[in-house]
Amino acid sequence: MAVATRWRARPCPPRVQVEASDVPVTIGEARVMSGDLMIGDADGVLVLPRAHEEAILAAAEEIHAVEESIRAAVRGGRRLDEARAALGYHRLQTRKDA
Repeated sequence: MAVATRWRARPCPPRVQVEASDVPVTIGEARVMSGDLMIGDADGVLVLPRAHEEAILAAAEEIHAVEESIRAAVRGGRRLDEARAALGYHRLQTRKDA
């Protein structure tokens, strides 16, 4: 089992040893590099590569802005499906490089 932490832990009990630090590891099919962000909950774990952080942040901000616009439209009396269609909500779920 691979375990990655931000800080080094003292081996305890003594039979446990640090094999390596700041090296890439593979967890399942995901390659995790030092500096990557990992977020987990009961549904699973998401690895956000540090190399893609700007693109991930831009996509998250775009999704947030569209969702806020949809909320405003619904509060203004528009139906949810109409607001989503008008604001291109479903295109946000499509990879831009696909």
